[in-house]
Amino acid sequence: MRVSIPRLAGWAASVIVALEGTAQAEPSALAFDLDVDGPITLAGGLGWLQAISLRQSIGPAACRWCGTNSFDLAARSALLWRDPLDAGKLANVVGFAIAPTAILSAGLLAAWHDDVWPQFFTDGLLVVEAGVIASDVNLAVRFSVARERPWAYALSSQEKANPDLSRDANMSFYSGHATFLFALATAAGTISTMRGYRWTPLVWLVGVPFALATSYFRVASDDHWMTDVLVGVAAGTGMGFAIPYFAHKRVKIVPAGGTVSLVGSF
Repeated sequence: MRVSIPRLAGWAASVIVALEGTAQAEPSALAFDLDVDGPITLAGGLGWLQAISLRQSIGPAACRWCGTNSFDLAARSALLWRDPLDAGKLANVVGFAIAPTAILSAGLLAAWHDDVWPQFFTDGLLVVEAGVIASDVNLAVRFSVARERPWAYALSSQEKANPDLSRDANMSFYSGHATFLFALATAAGTISTMRGYRWTPLVWLVGVPFALATSYFRVASDDHWMTDVLVGVAAGTGMGFAIPYFAHKRVKIVPAGGTVSLVGSF
């Protein structure tokens, strides 16, 4: 069946309009301090980049978790591409360029639609902050656990003994791509929900599929076991929700009949 571009565009617009009515309609403020959140995001991002660039010298020289299981082996057999390098390239392009741009753009559209687009600059920083913190935690775990990557697991004993073998071979658990993308997608959706944007469903609909696709590519590229990806999904989702909701939720102190109540803005 052939579908024309105008018809597809009309269908997408209809979905957005229909979903718009399910979102909250009363925007709320977020707790935010540029002097705190700015340096946290900047330092966390720079620290992550430096650690990644030095992983060949500071990464685990040998695997501590070298075995695998039947579930991961079955998933690898089912999802591994004939040319894993193509999947790896897609994971990097989508995960670090296309997906973050799409997620942030959806947040900007949601703020613009409610005529409060300047709030996007705060929203965007808090989304990136969540992604950076989740990625830093992920990298610390990967250095500590030292799980062997699938492609390294498949090497012969002689190949594994090669002193030039990248230490990245021992940094499989858990997936950094899945963690980063699910943290971004969940943080963007959570913040949009906290703000009460009417196009909040659009933010979720854009972010989650990109995060899922990137996670799939990491298994298809032979860079991660399925359990690495599943833990990354859980960790990224958890931190993507917890960081904006608990660290940036506006709480008011309201006197009530001689007592004091705490009222949140969510």
